[in-house]
Amino acid sequence: MARSERPDVIFLDLMMPVMDGWDALAALRADPSTADIPVVLLTARTSEEDQIRAWGQEIFEYLPKPFNPQVLVEWANHAMQPVDPAAAAARRNRAVEQLRMVQQLRRHQ
Repeated sequence: MARSERPDVIFLDLMMPVMDGWDALAALRADPSTADIPVVLLTARTSEEDQIRAWGQEIFEYLPKPFNPQVLVEWANHAMQPVDPAAAAARRNRAVEQLRMVQQLRRHQ
């Protein structure tokens, strides 16, 4: 559907029947016609490992459930704006670094 419709942004849940969100995200990123579509993950999975994995697959944002609908609208609008690839990569890298720090802190408690 993403190939034929070419959405401005894709909202994706990690826990779906038939094909889980990880497989769907991998398929989107592997297809040149959908690889650059911003993906916002909406999920109840909030572990640092899941978030690091998601940022590694070049998502646009990771929104844990439950979320405020207004926040969802704001991220949709933000995702549809032109994005500098270098700035987006730096943002993802910062998110991963912060999550790894949280993991280290948890291990040393």
